[in-house]
Amino acid sequence: MSLPERCFSDWVQERINQLCLLMPYGDAITVFSNWLGLSLPKRSSEQINLEHSAYMRAYYDRHEEPQPCPSDSILVVSADGKGIPMTRKDSPPPEARRGRGKKKTAKKEATVTAIYTIAPYPRCSDDIIRALLATQDADEVPKKARPKPSGKLLFGTLEGQNAAFEQLVEQVKRRQQPQLAHYVALTDGNRGLKCRVQQDLPQFTLIVDIIHVSEYLWEVANALWGETHVMRERWMQDALRCVLEDDLDSLLKHLDYQQPALSPSKQQTLQKVGKYLRNNRQFMAYQSYLAEGYPIGTGVIEGTCRHLVKDRFERAGMRWSKQGAQAMLDLRATYLNGDWENFQSFRRHQVHQQRYHSHHPDVIPEAIMLSVAA
Repeated sequence: MSLPERCFSDWVQERINQLCLLMPYGDAITVFSNWLGLSLPKRSSEQINLEHSAYMRAYYDRHEEPQPCPSDSILVVSADGKGIPMTRKDSPPPEARRGRGKKKTAKKEATVTAIYTIAPYPRCSDDIIRALLATQDADEVPKKARPKPSGKLLFGTLEGQNAAFEQLVEQVKRRQQPQLAHYVALTDGNRGLKCRVQQDLPQFTLIVDIIHVSEYLWEVANALWGETHVMRERWMQDALRCVLEDDLDSLLKHLDYQQPALSPSKQQTLQKVGKYLRNNRQFMAYQSYLAEGYPIGTGVIEGTCRHLVKDRFERAGMRWSKQGAQAMLDLRATYLNGDWENFQSFRRHQVHQQRYHSHHPDVIPEAIMLSVAA
């Protein structure tokens, strides 16, 4: 019968577990109790999460890597950080003196990673400008069929960037295949993430997300023209063209030339953006990236941060312990990776082996089970 150690069956545990991935613990328990007429304590659901998440690493150590689509020739990794609100006990050290409105607790950054394969998608600077600025002629230009990522796996950790990249490097090693001829790493301008890519994945072409770059350029456009001026969008088109066509020097000279006539606060904005562009220019060779068909935006990892972290961890009034948050990150990653049923089957088999030192009934032929029952 493979009875678990807890008084709840595996079926009950897994249903509670799955509900808790999608809604607050209290709501999940209320819904499930109403369904079955049971009285389940909230603490039990939290403990079930912790127990199940302990098998996540072992599952992915034995996980069969997804096969890339026949057209895929690019292996892409991406990383970003997303804050999780923590309890006072597990918050990062507070400031010596809090200002007005500052909370007693703080967020701890989860490092989120994604790995997937994709087919090349050659484009030009005009394609990117139309997409970023939604220009009037965008609807008139026939859209190319954009390839979709395949074999995508997401992970998140509160143990820091080192731990995140250790796991990412292992995933990369297991994805090595002859058809994957190009390696791309996408990040924003975070210095720590860039250093980890250069140190741990030196064979990857590191690309700074064009969306992140465009956000800096919008700051300059607003400083020079204001948020309603008709020339604001025209300036953005010219600035993006300089960035996308490897003419960054012209843009930097323009920013330096504009500064003397501006107020101190606007000068500071232009100096900040100029520094950002200079620091990241070696990772902004977009003209060659587009010709090779590489992705240059971090939409996948941005979506991952939203689905994996924000949708569950940042609801009103939520505070997380480090242990509880990591368990939820692990289980939500498994769920979003589409591995939930396989993971739970693996967990049941592992628990049975540890408890009974025998094969789980699922792997015993039906004829033998019937003869034993008789």
